[in-house]
Amino acid sequence: MGRTPEQILSLTRGEHADALAALEDANVQATAGLLEAQLQILLRGAGARWVRAFGSLEADATADVATLKAIAAYLRDGVDALGLESIGPAVLAMLGPAFALGVAQAAEIADVRSSAERRPRPTPLERAQVAESLTLATTMKGRALVALGSGHAWTPTWPHLARSFSKSHTIVSIVQRLVVTFTHGSAHRGGTALAATHDLGRLWVPERDACYRCQAFAGRVAKAGAFTAGTYYGDGKAPDPVLAPPLHPNCRCQQVPIEPGSAAAAEMTAALEREARRSVAKGWTEAGGESNAAALRATERLLDAGGRLPKSVLREAELAVGRGGFVQRTVPTGSNP
Repeated sequence: MGRTPEQILSLTRGEHADALAALEDANVQATAGLLEAQLQILLRGAGARWVRAFGSLEADATADVATLKAIAAYLRDGVDALGLESIGPAVLAMLGPAFALGVAQAAEIADVRSSAERRPRPTPLERAQVAESLTLATTMKGRALVALGSGHAWTPTWPHLARSFSKSHTIVSIVQRLVVTFTHGSAHRGGTALAATHDLGRLWVPERDACYRCQAFAGRVAKAGAFTAGTYYGDGKAPDPVLAPPLHPNCRCQQVPIEPGSAAAAEMTAALEREARRSVAKGWTEAGGESNAAALRATERLLDAGGRLPKSVLREAELAVGRGGFVQRTVPTGSNP
């Protein structure tokens, strides 16, 4: 490996993260994006019908309940026509490009030839995850149809009808989460294959503002098996071993190929562990979904364990715990680990 640990982290969190995000965005647009566009067309159509019938979106529909029901039925028929059957095959087809991207990125970091499994097939677990998400999306579609067919949808104001229709957007959210998580996982499956081909380990790289479960894997190295968590400052039990990122839906963690036991691995592990402790001390976990109360509890655990950080950082953490809040919950631009 010709790159320094700093260069590896910069490449991983910069160019490689951007490329993976671009692929995720394209995949989302081809699936959840199309569903969202259909829903927007439906809503605009319903709004136009409302204005034609009642004069404006602020107008009351009490005088013509039959038309109100007809507009609700228009929305209901449109939601019912949303095609979820094609989503599963489309998501599974995303495996190949994402896998290839993961192989190429891992090969660039390891400075080796990009030789690994060329045509990966979905595993039973991946198929089950896709099926589970689509079952949930179908369930939420059913609930949206019920909402649009209920008396609440016939309440004679546009905001009430629009609110009933908004339940259909949950379908889009479920598909989007599935696509992002599947794309991310497929890329890391490619990186894992590349590492195995060249007998390398893998090192876990979380975002600086990741949740505490992800921070527990900061700098951890796995060879043939799963990653095991290190020090965990969050609530509840430490996370279970995991084969590769993502640890959870919308997880942004990454992994890089590394020679286990090498000086580079030791340096990166130390740097990432220190960075994770600093994020805990500073409360920089809002983007990771941690509440202020959870952040304060984690910081207290860090302080109780000694912290292993500069005195100024520990003092700032003590003050945050004392006053019940942090100066800033997000990572400042340009801050050092």
